[in-house]
Amino acid sequence: MAISIGPGINIGGGISVTATPATTGSVLFSTSPSQYLTVPNNTAFTQNQAFTIETWFYPTNITGGYIWSMLQVNFLTLVYRNSGKFIIDMSSVGNAPGYTTLGTTYPINAWYHVALTWDGTNGRLWINGAQESTFTGAGATVAGGNAFYIGQYQGQGQPTPLGNLSNFRVVKGVAVYTGVFTPPTSPLATTQSSGTNISAITGTQTQLLLNTVPGAGFLTDSSSNAFTVTNNGSVTASTLNPFGL
Repeated sequence: MAISIGPGINIGGGISVTATPATTGSVLFSTSPSQYLTVPNNTAFTQNQAFTIETWFYPTNITGGYIWSMLQVNFLTLVYRNSGKFIIDMSSVGNAPGYTTLGTTYPINAWYHVALTWDGTNGRLWINGAQESTFTGAGATVAGGNAFYIGQYQGQGQPTPLGNLSNFRVVKGVAVYTGVFTPPTSPLATTQSSGTNISAITGTQTQLLLNTVPGAGFLTDSSSNAFTVTNNGSVTASTLNPFGL
């Protein structure tokens, strides 16, 4: 008789124990600027109605870069600057940039839950459940075939935000966070119930969800779109995650 504590591992006898697969992890960006992810151009990423883009970010180097972006007029991106600040940047394509904000300094080697929401009128940047900054307009439509980028800005060779990203989610049709809230304490899902200052996500509102499970499927999109995520520069999977799993 033996105890199994994982595939092919047995100890002693009498009891069989099956290891539970990791439910989440992160993607590790360790080289700049060559490592980034891309998702094909799609109207799922339009910002002309309520939306939420969120992820957890664990910076390991103060040399920051674009956490997400899209080369599309008025598209709102998020940058971690080398000042240790999170900044909303508007993809201008020749127009004046907008919504640049300089707030709190966030040091490296810590997890931060970051979320950008727009309810159709008011926009907010949330860090760890607290409102970092506000803005009053959005409206980017998606055209021209440009991809959605995670970790880079298309064709610009910007620095990659070195560190780990976990549970990247794009929601269309609802501003998920409406006031000071407690960030999720478990991996994100495609749907969820409402909570204190947290709106419900129903149906197919989730447009992209990377739970970043350690292993070969770490870039699998579990939304109904099932987008193909292209790994550029050999981004790697990591077991590090914000939930202590």
